[in-house]
Amino acid sequence: MKTKQIVLTGATVIDGTGGPPRKNEAVLIGNGLICQTGDPTTIRQSAPDAFVMDLSGMYLTPGFINVHDHLFNKRKRGTAADYAIESRDMLLFRSLRNAFTSLLEGITTIRDAGSKESVGIDVRDALNTGLFMGPEIQAVSQGLTVTGGYVHQLFLEVDSVVDVRKAVGEMIKRDVDWVKCMASIEWNKAAGEPVSAVNISTELMREAFSIAHHHGKRCMAHAVCNESIINALDAGVDSIEHGVMMDQATADRMARDNVFFVPTLSSFREKCNDWGRGAGAMKHGTLMRPYHDKAVQFARNSGVRMAFGSDNFGNLVDEMNGLHELGFSLPECLAMATRNGAQLLGIEKSAGTIEPGKRADLVVLGSDPLSRPQAFGDVRLVFCNGQKVDPSQLSIFCNYE
Repeated sequence: MKTKQIVLTGATVIDGTGGPPRKNEAVLIGNGLICQTGDPTTIRQSAPDAFVMDLSGMYLTPGFINVHDHLFNKRKRGTAADYAIESRDMLLFRSLRNAFTSLLEGITTIRDAGSKESVGIDVRDALNTGLFMGPEIQAVSQGLTVTGGYVHQLFLEVDSVVDVRKAVGEMIKRDVDWVKCMASIEWNKAAGEPVSAVNISTELMREAFSIAHHHGKRCMAHAVCNESIINALDAGVDSIEHGVMMDQATADRMARDNVFFVPTLSSFREKCNDWGRGAGAMKHGTLMRPYHDKAVQFARNSGVRMAFGSDNFGNLVDEMNGLHELGFSLPECLAMATRNGAQLLGIEKSAGTIEPGKRADLVVLGSDPLSRPQAFGDVRLVFCNGQKVDPSQLSIFCNYE
């Protein structure tokens, strides 16, 4: 059944392509897609039966894309060991809740970067098949670590090529979108040092990524220390997550290899604060910040393509603010949260910009996101696949633990 068309008129359109804002432009949406953009009078004449929504004084952007989230423990206090003892049902309920409340932030697409017991796959299927309305999801099953390695309480432990083949094969059977390796390890030691070290070998990552690429899947790596980033690049990774201790030479290589960087800056800055993980974790977070700031600037200097990810503890506004503090323009910040994210996820033909033929994933902001980072949080309405979501009417308890 054909749905009624909607004309959004009066807003300043920031389409995410890098072009200048366009005042008082109209956008026609219908059947979940952007049908037309341009002069309000012309569009209203072309769709005389459409419902007209006046957004005068507002700003219209593409839906935001979060390419590194963990829906099962998003902004939840505690340690990996604490998360590991929860039932699968509770993990699933929390994941769905967090997917729904992501819409409050204007996030219409998420890459779930790994979950205990692969609950992210089930959330993806529930949302993408229309069982619930929510963000479009791409999902990792579980990350690959080594026995006793980084977040071994939550992810799969592999110690040989055979282990890797079995683990990735099982993921392929679940139709994962991404395969993830935990290239580095970090500790919550009170002494705080070392900041990070290698966790899984290049050999095992290369095997995992080779199988994934053979099946048309893409690959990501949790990589904090510089050596682990190099190992992941040697193994054929498609995106580096966090990259806290990346140096200029490694950033130059990432740019040459066209590998994406997802800094998750706001989450790592939050690690300095008390999230129920102890004084050691807080000290460790403080030690990482100067490295991280430099790494992000190295990546910008080299022209590395970057995209927004919140990870466990971050959020869009803090990420945009942090990037802006490090010298990124607000148009660059917007691109990271929209177009660049779509490119990383391989959905640039259907999302990431406001153009005819793309999904009607749109955010209505009450203030100009190109004037101050805080405006990214001034979300008034969201259109998710053409369906209007009013954050003030979303009846989901969204206080995080």
